[in-house]
Amino acid sequence: MSLSLHDRRVLADIERQVNEHNPDLVSLLATFGKSSPRVRAMAALRPHVDLIVKYVVLVTGMALLVAAVALHSAPLLAAAVGVALAFGLLRLVLRCGQRRHALRVDR
Repeated sequence: MSLSLHDRRVLADIERQVNEHNPDLVSLLATFGKSSPRVRAMAALRPHVDLIVKYVVLVTGMALLVAAVALHSAPLLAAAVGVALAFGLLRLVLRCGQRRHALRVDR
């Protein structure tokens, strides 16, 4: 939907007046929605960090489970179960975070 010539002139006049009366506001509005390079880099690394954390927790749980079976140790078995529960909770939290992020992007 394009604006009529009259509407474009009115908007240009409003922009000119705001620029004259409040240049600080104009500079703030010009940067609105832009992210810093650091934020973009962190967003790009996020999927990789999530994957690494998931695998570290999974391998730790498997190692504890193998050690518990090999040593017939109830405390190690309890630790393996705790890590398995933490892994499930971690996956749930990360999945909810991805859904929340997707909802924000869609808006």
